[in-house]
Amino acid sequence: GPERLVLVMPGSRRSEVERLMGPFGEAAAAAAREVPGLSFALPAVRHLRDLIARRLEDWEVPVALLDGEAAKHAAMRRARAALVASGTATLEVGLAGVPMVVGYRVSWLESQVRHLITARFASLPNLVLDEDAVPELIQRDLTSEGLAAALVPLSCKLEVEVTPGAVAGSVKQAFVYARVSMDGTNFSTGSGGAIIGPDADLTP
Repeated sequence: GPERLVLVMPGSRRSEVERLMGPFGEAAAAAAREVPGLSFALPAVRHLRDLIARRLEDWEVPVALLDGEAAKHAAMRRARAALVASGTATLEVGLAGVPMVVGYRVSWLESQVRHLITARFASLPNLVLDEDAVPELIQRDLTSEGLAAALVPLSCKLEVEVTPGAVAGSVKQAFVYARVSMDGTNFSTGSGGAIIGPDADLTP
């Protein structure tokens, strides 16, 4: 049957990894129980690789730990769904046309400050499109049950869809349009990185 690879991207900061690896792991296990043959790959940020590897020891499902940009991009080409921390990684996943579930959790203090922010959405795909295009589970809404419930339908589509769904296509189209309209800025490769690069701190 078709490959059922889910990409897991828990962020590039230690605090993100500490807060997200638990619920992401529980969600992956729950999704794997519902969707037979599901596999997982996690592109590790070099400076957090040891921490990620330690946290993966607590996961119920096996995960391929990937090193380097080439391995990450190869996995993106194969993946049919992704579990992603809110931030610039969602731009990469969106440009790759991979349907995603976005999750994020900040500290209590940060959450109080963010109450002052009036944006309708927290994740970059939804901010770019100005619509609820991809599921986002933030703060209290970030539960393993909620993540799994959003991830399972994407995973189940793998048997009948060869290409990404309409939502992923619209996300990709919007990102490409935004990339071209910003004087050649390339979100995926980082050219034009003075404006927005892959390591830019644009977490909403």
